[in-house]
Amino acid sequence: MGFRLHPELKELLRLHNGTDRSAVPGSFLPLSHRLIGTGEITDMHRILVDMGWHGPDSPWDQDYLNGHPHQWVPFALPLDGGVAFVDHRPGPTYGHVFELGVGSGDIDATLWATSLAELFDALADAVEHTVTFLHYRPRLEGSSADGALLTWDVVTG
Repeated sequence: MGFRLHPELKELLRLHNGTDRSAVPGSFLPLSHRLIGTGEITDMHRILVDMGWHGPDSPWDQDYLNGHPHQWVPFALPLDGGVAFVDHRPGPTYGHVFELGVGSGDIDATLWATSLAELFDALADAVEHTVTFLHYRPRLEGSSADGALLTWDVVTG
C-alpha cells in the first residue's frame, strides 16, 4: 500500500488474519461485519482507491474524509457492500476507525472510534453491560453453553 500499517491494525492481523467466510456474520461486529484478512484488505483497498472519491467528486462534506481513500485500510466487511476501515492519513484522524455504509444510493461514513483499541473496548463494554454502542445494542441469541450468537440491533430514537 506504500505506507506502514497502524500498529493496532498490525496486531489485529497478527492475532486474527480475518475470519472464515463461513463464520456466522454479525457474531462479532455491528452490521454483520466480519474481519477480513490481508488478501481481502489489499483487494478492498484497491477498490476504494479506484472509486475515485477525491476532491469535488467526494460524496462527503467532511473534510477529514475527502481526498485520501488511498490511505484507508479496510479491516472488516458487512453483507451489504459497506466497509470498516482504519484511517492512515497523517494528522488528527490517524488510526480512527470509520464505517462506510453503502445503501439505497447513499454513501455515509460514521466514526466508530478513535482507535481499534477504543472500538474493541466499547464493543466489549456494550456486550458486558448490555448497553448501546453508537446506535447498536447487543443481543445474545441462544445459551452460552451452546455458543450463543451475538447480534446487534439498531436502536432508533
